[in-house]
Amino acid sequence: MATACSDTRAPSWRACLAALGLVMCAVLVAGPVPRASESDPEKLHAPSEASDYASRRHELRMEKERLRGQLERFKEEEQSLLARLERLRLESRLSQQELQGTHLERRRLGRELDRLGFQIDRLTETLERQKAALGGRLRALYRRGPLTPVRTLTSASSSTEWLRAVGLLEHQARRDAEAIASLRADTKELQHTRQSQTQALAQVELERKRAESVRHRLTQTLSEHQSLLEAVRNDQRTHRAAYEEITSAARELDKLISMMLDGASPVDVEHTWVSLGAFRGLLSWPVYGSLKLPFGDRKHPRFKTITPHRGLTFRAAEGAPVLAIFEGEVVFQDWLRGYGQTVILDHHHGYVSVYSHLLEPRVEPGARVARGTVLGNVGESGSLEGPQLYFELRRDGLPLDPEPWLSRGPQRAAR
Repeated sequence: MATACSDTRAPSWRACLAALGLVMCAVLVAGPVPRASESDPEKLHAPSEASDYASRRHELRMEKERLRGQLERFKEEEQSLLARLERLRLESRLSQQELQGTHLERRRLGRELDRLGFQIDRLTETLERQKAALGGRLRALYRRGPLTPVRTLTSASSSTEWLRAVGLLEHQARRDAEAIASLRADTKELQHTRQSQTQALAQVELERKRAESVRHRLTQTLSEHQSLLEAVRNDQRTHRAAYEEITSAARELDKLISMMLDGASPVDVEHTWVSLGAFRGLLSWPVYGSLKLPFGDRKHPRFKTITPHRGLTFRAAEGAPVLAIFEGEVVFQDWLRGYGQTVILDHHHGYVSVYSHLLEPRVEPGARVARGTVLGNVGESGSLEGPQLYFELRRDGLPLDPEPWLSRGPQRAAR
């Protein structure tokens, strides 16, 4: 019986053998597969990494939209020197954000290539095992020669044995057919994965070229911005133009604050707001940093021009939080010529504080803020000297020297 069973085969196996040979040839023709990272793809694509990538990508997109929106306002002010400087600053910052975006995308593509490489390695190993197993079956079948139902019938000692042999042959034929189908499916998946790998590699190259283009544009913009700043400092004509705009901007700020005070709604401030005047010498510093320029107008050492400086300028790291020195109401939050992104707080009882050159305001007009509330971050918008904070304190519209009002103890810097 064992001999009969071992020597029997189903009539449909010739077709299966032909299909098996074709599939194996297709696999062999597919060629060698490149090696890839041995890292676990599950670790490469952990949920936290995907979430961090999506979050960072969203932040970059929002920042670029904000910068593009700010750039729109300077198209009509192209003749203004300060507007031109601000436009160049915004364009360089936008290029920096785009460059960060390309780096982020290239890191994502790198992880995707690692995952694809791991998958290709795994599929290649699986296909090699399948080819070896099916190759062995193919050689055995060819050695045994063709089978027919007559040969199976004549080798069986009884009809029951013949039926059992045919059943076993049909079972083996189904298993071989499933193995062939699995081989075809894995071969197709391998080809698809290779195509995905090729596309990812092409995308990496596109991102590389895009990064080069953005980096070149950034270099040009920074160079133009630096050249214009140098002209403001060293070229008398350019310096005079900047001086006139800064002086005009200071007058515009005076008018803006006067309008705010005149248009303030009649509220019972005596009972609603504590007077800032009772806290002279106790107010918090608006930023953690050091005093760069004291109160008082500045005289240019070379051109002898007098530039209004009705507050304090603080030296601080870009991005450092800017805090409210006292409770108040946000009455202005926007870009001001000569001051950049600015927040103005009305502390009532005639007191107003001004925070300028912000990177990005973080409060909305109309909001009531407590002492120490983060109003924004230190930046260089509207600044001719890099990241810094310009701060003013006024009473009834008139500038006060803020230094005597700020705490001089260890807590003078914002916490």
